[in-house]
Amino acid sequence: MRDRKSSDWEDWARKADTLHRRRRWKEALECFNGALRRNPLDTVSREAYVSDLAGKTDCLVRLGRFREAVRCLEELKIVRRRLRGRKASVAR
Repeated sequence: MRDRKSSDWEDWARKADTLHRRRRWKEALECFNGALRRNPLDTVSREAYVSDLAGKTDCLVRLGRFREAVRCLEELKIVRRRLRGRKASVAR
């Protein structure tokens, strides 16, 4: 059974994905932010965090908020590097 925290961020992420598919960028951005706040990188799901951050970045680009999008891309690069480092250390 899922705990409430897990369910909460998943609800936000699902809503963000739905709004994103409907091209409702501003609303989707708010939901991606909600999902990211409820799913810190080191807790529930690292892959979901990366996916939500990528969705947020796409929304920012589509809204013409390029400086914020660049910051998200930089964070995404850092996160991906951290995740690759963890996978490599687990494989050893």
